[in-house]
Amino acid sequence: MRNDRQPRAASGELGTRLPEWQDEWTPQPWKPPAEADEYDQSGNRRPRVSRAAIRAAQQPRLDRRREQLLLSVSPAVTGLVALLLWFLSPLPGAGSMPLGFVILAAVQVVGYLVTRDDRPDALAKPWTIHLAAAIGLLPMLSIQVALIREPYVSIESGSALAAVLATMLVIFLTVVLALVSAMRFWTRPDQASLVFLPVALLIPQAVGERSQIGVGQALGILAMAMLLGAIATIVSSYVGTGIRLLIPPVVLGVQIMILWMAGRGPVFHPTSGGIVRLLYILMLTTAVVLVVSVPIIAVWLRRWAPPSAGGALARGERSG
Repeated sequence: MRNDRQPRAASGELGTRLPEWQDEWTPQPWKPPAEADEYDQSGNRRPRVSRAAIRAAQQPRLDRRREQLLLSVSPAVTGLVALLLWFLSPLPGAGSMPLGFVILAAVQVVGYLVTRDDRPDALAKPWTIHLAAAIGLLPMLSIQVALIREPYVSIESGSALAAVLATMLVIFLTVVLALVSAMRFWTRPDQASLVFLPVALLIPQAVGERSQIGVGQALGILAMAMLLGAIATIVSSYVGTGIRLLIPPVVLGVQIMILWMAGRGPVFHPTSGGIVRLLYILMLTTAVVLVVSVPIIAVWLRRWAPPSAGGALARGERSG
């Protein structure tokens, strides 16, 4: 009986002992699944990637030259349609209604609706800015030019209030379009200045018009400004970003110089006071200052962008 129990005791004693490889094993501390994903096998913390950066990485790469060419679609289409309507004006059956601008606005709205869901943003976002310039800024600019050319516009005679208010409204609308351009293209300051360029070109073009600005003349002014902006945008696609930022102010300066040399500068009535000269200077100065300031404002907005947007932007630039 004792001999039968002894092997059992020995076997029980062996059952309480662990193998040698288990004596040196220490279990790893448990971590929640969310926390465990933040560390690699060496215990180093993994870099966090924002959802915006992930979405930017999943989007297809963009050809920067192609994107820059797409930026010229809105001003090119707007300019060509305005040029065609200018040749056809006055349209039959239009009467006192500005039928040309109604057709032009319809084309711009359709262009925006067709391209609003496309990428890149350079194809869709300029439409609304150029639409506001065509149906908002240009009519107000026509009224302002007509008021400022009236005889006896002076502070002494008390007849300058309407011209001053119209000028302030034109400057206000131009500043608003400049800010919208900077905010909508804060990721690409060079594109912001090119989108705003046709808006700024409207001011010297309207100031240089020698006769009263009617519907036909307004379509011609819009056509020249938009087509010149489209050409500048196409040329900018073949140069670097540094030179691209210089194109809008250079184009605006060349336009003002050519208009001045061609005798298409401001019109001063002999009986008007010095307020007229001041209002002209304010308008032209506003156009020049805003063309230079729009990319600066876009850079400032880019600096204050949230970190997630900045990460997505950096990843998108590397992909391009």
